[in-house]
Amino acid sequence: EITHTLRNAQALRLRFVVATAQAILYALVYGSTAISLPDSAHYNDGNTADNPTLMKQAALFNGLGAEFGSTVVLLLSSLFGNSQPILLTSPIERAVFLREYAAGTYSAAAYFFSKSIVELPVTLLQTILVVSISKYAIGLHAPYLPFVLIMWLLALTS
Repeated sequence: EITHTLRNAQALRLRFVVATAQAILYALVYGSTAISLPDSAHYNDGNTADNPTLMKQAALFNGLGAEFGSTVVLLLSSLFGNSQPILLTSPIERAVFLREYAAGTYSAAAYFFSKSIVELPVTLLQTILVVSISKYAIGLHAPYLPFVLIMWLLALTS
């Protein structure tokens, strides 16, 4: 399985190009939304103009809402985005799998276990790439390593 992944260098490069493009897109769409979290001086919804404490609280909640929204989008993209390459290559590999399974070369469990083992480092590198670009461009306040691990686990579940 690893030789198949390494031989198909074009598909492997395309996975990283798509991941980079996704991260840049998230950085452009959500750029600096979470960085503005402490800044509350310019928020006014019309009801809090007379109370600076309420203005600061409202700005804080808006900043937290923006950070939460951008975090949810990143996590959902990790969950669903990493399943696309597998879904696209499965029909191509189906005929080979059925032929080798019918010949008794290996069991279905061994085939899927080997595919999962090969996907571990590829998905980890893809997740590190996306988090490295988008986390700092968006300005998320989450710690780097736990955020990478959470996104990687979500990617593996897909």
